Amino acid sequence: MNRTWIGAHTGCGDAPDNTWASYLEGVASGADIVEVDVLTARDGTLLLLHDDKPELKSHGFAELNEPGLRARVAPRHGEHELARLDDVLRHAAMHRIRLNLDLKSLEAIDPALALVRMYGAEELAFVTGCSAGMPERHPDVPALWNAPTAAPPAGEEQAYAEAVCETAVRLGYRGINLNKATCSETVVRSAQAAGLSVWVYTVNEPEEMRRFAAMGVDAITTRRPKTLRECLTAARTISKEDDDLRR
Repeated sequence: MNRTWIGAHTGCGDAPDNTWASYLEGVASGADIVEVDVLTARDGTLLLLHDDKPELKSHGFAELNEPGLRARVAPRHGEHELARLDDVLRHAAMHRIRLNLDLKSLEAIDPALALVRMYGAEELAFVTGCSAGMPERHPDVPALWNAPTAAPPAGEEQAYAEAVCETAVRLGYRGINLNKATCSETVVRSAQAAGLSVWVYTVNEPEEMRRFAAMGVDAITTRRPKTLRECLTAARTISKEDDDLRR
């Protein structure tokens, strides 16, 4: 059985999503990859945030961090200040932590990749989300294509798999990032045949974790990294016991 990476979804612990504390919780979980969402403020600062808000177009990072404005931009942050991608990449590069940069706007691509290179994190960073044109402009950093999230109608799984993989290969992506509703053995087999890696998100139930791991996906993003690690460890133990019995 190939080893499946554990991706810690932002907010995998007690802290609100996309705070510095939630990033550190992802690191502390021991996951192989820590995912963060990335948007851009008016002054060009890249910050950790999932939802684009009008205030990002009219205010710089320091203004957005003022309590009153922050309450509108990131209502769940409470006492947590907004976090900068710059600080996350500096920490990740220092401690050799893999990151999934889930870019939430096309304008974040070039400045995010400039930061990746500034910290020498090309071998640590993966990009998902808004990544149109990235394989051509930034071929040194792996980008995964976010496949359509609507599950194909019954009987059309093979056509869906072929279309997704053909698009990813044609556009130069290293792999595909699948919503769990669209991830099937058919898609995984087609992707592997095309030389593409397969990531699936956001998987929080043990039964689903075991099912996707058995398909041979390369990475599973979850809010429950400890549970996923337990499922993967158990699956590897069973696989080893089966191999021993066949010898």
